[in-house]
Amino acid sequence: MKGVREMRKLLTAICVMLCLTSYAQSRIDYSEMIGSGQLSEAKIKIKYELVNNDTLSQYEVLQLKKQLGRIHVILDEYTYTYDEMFDELKKEIPNLTSEDIRNWEADTSLEYHWVDGKKRYYWAFSYNLFKLNTEAKKRQIQEEKKPKRKKKYDHIQHKLAVIEEAEKTGEVYVLPKRIKVCMTFGENIKNVPDGTIVRGWLPFPRETKKQRDIQITSMHPRSDLIFNKGKYLNASAYVEKKVQRSELENAYWIKNLTHPPEVWRASRDRAERFVNNDYLMFQVAFEYTAYGVYRHIDETDILPYDTTLADYQRYTREERPHLAFTASLKALSEEIVGEERHPYLKAKKIYAWICKNVPWTSPEYSALRCLSDDVARLQRGDCGIKAFLFVSLCRLNGIPARLQGGWMVRPFGGHTQHGWAQMYMEPYGWMTVDPDAGSHLIDHENEQLKYFHFGNCDTYRLIIYDDTLPLFPLKIHGSQVGTGRTGGMQLGAFEWTGGGLENGIIIDSSAEE
Repeated sequence: MKGVREMRKLLTAICVMLCLTSYAQSRIDYSEMIGSGQLSEAKIKIKYELVNNDTLSQYEVLQLKKQLGRIHVILDEYTYTYDEMFDELKKEIPNLTSEDIRNWEADTSLEYHWVDGKKRYYWAFSYNLFKLNTEAKKRQIQEEKKPKRKKKYDHIQHKLAVIEEAEKTGEVYVLPKRIKVCMTFGENIKNVPDGTIVRGWLPFPRETKKQRDIQITSMHPRSDLIFNKGKYLNASAYVEKKVQRSELENAYWIKNLTHPPEVWRASRDRAERFVNNDYLMFQVAFEYTAYGVYRHIDETDILPYDTTLADYQRYTREERPHLAFTASLKALSEEIVGEERHPYLKAKKIYAWICKNVPWTSPEYSALRCLSDDVARLQRGDCGIKAFLFVSLCRLNGIPARLQGGWMVRPFGGHTQHGWAQMYMEPYGWMTVDPDAGSHLIDHENEQLKYFHFGNCDTYRLIIYDDTLPLFPLKIHGSQVGTGRTGGMQLGAFEWTGGGLENGIIIDSSAEE
């Protein structure tokens, strides 16, 4: 009898294994379907599986919802038909031909995506084309150049001042500035029923040596749940607010945005865009002291890594969907690094290659399957994508690296969300690396400026996240690391029980008191 029972257990195990194998083999590759343009079919099948497949794990449900989100983004971002695209380009290139279009599509400088058998062109196709294609740029109608206004903020002079002060004082953190920031979010609650709680993770400064003395000046709704120290590498202020359309305080918010309580906040004359019964408002204002960072690095001072440490293993071996060690990235790494063996000089070569070979363009993340691999293949991308590439190439070379980001918060305005990277070097610790900002200086004759963004940083930054660890408290829907498509928290994160919410944001800043 015992032998029969054992045989039954074995047969049952085999049957289960065969069923699981059959199920895995029958699973549809939705990513492949979306990539090839079968959006409507993929959307129908995903929705059907979500409703009818009760064997899905929580992780599988999340992945399917991510694919649905990817479909929606592609449909939102790839909107131009061929005729519409052609008419727009012809305004800038009067002698445009269909052969030009075929050539620029072939070399990928004219960006499109297949949508159910038809080509649809990316909303920024014109801007990116003239950034990427020198022939198209030469043929573009050149408008008469207007005299340039004198800049209120000279970033070159600021970096030189940081270098000078650091060398004069022997300090690493110099030229402190008191920075004030106010972020206002209008969350679209058109489909959210009254009585529902909306959860929000508002962006907040990471407490580091570079930015200190953080003080909240106002928050609506008020919260004491601030996560910005230690293990909370995604800094945030967690808030909850009930949807009650009869108490939306529209009059208060219109006054708050059109007649700000502090003189440094910019007035928003069109505040009604976010202030009506379709939006729920959140706001956080804070101050902090930011420092410029500069240190002279002698590569002979760099110490070997302790490769047994858990953090070393994590930041050199961990792969993620957009931080992958693909065959093409390995080949690129070998091409860039060559015979170099010193980790600091390896990283320096990687940094210089990205600065020189990856021009800034406005990308559509939903069309990219692996950011680090795609940017290496296409040789274009924004700040966040360049950071992904730097991190991946460093990790391939045994150099601990991770993402960092937040905002560029400049004096007199011009602030923008931004992403960059960090590398770890003994005995210096984590060092800022910004291959996007560095691209503007990589050919500079001054060697200190040329490599300023390789290990150093200007004063005017708002650091919100180091790495992409989960938010606290944990989210229910979507990514656990914020709404940014590169995984950051620049725009915070919002959700209700039925799903995630998109962000509407207004940001004001002043660099000094």
